[in-house]
Amino acid sequence: MLISRIAEGAADEARLNAMLTTGAAVASSATAAPAAVASAAAVAAPAGGVGAAAGAWDTAANRDAAIASINALVTLTTEQKTVINGLRTLNVELQSQLNALLTELRNRKIIGL
Repeated sequence: MLISRIAEGAADEARLNAMLTTGAAVASSATAAPAAVASAAAVAAPAGGVGAAAGAWDTAANRDAAIASINALVTLTTEQKTVINGLRTLNVELQSQLNALLTELRNRKIIGL
């Protein structure tokens, strides 16, 4: 295997293997995987009203339904923001691991600059 040819000893080979496989170096990323966003279900806001008042929240029930819909959208937006921030964190970790691997390969003259 290529790694055993370029490694400078058993400890070095183990470190290279950890960089190239899903070992301890990437375990933290796997545990930080974001959950699916599905807990808040937005519902359509009620139209309400007739004639000149069409579209108005003319009853307490329509007003309450609109408030519930708006609150569900706020909750969904907050959940999506959390997931996006988690993905950004994972992306930074992945970039860091990739850069470390590329640096190691360049130092060993396996790849060029």
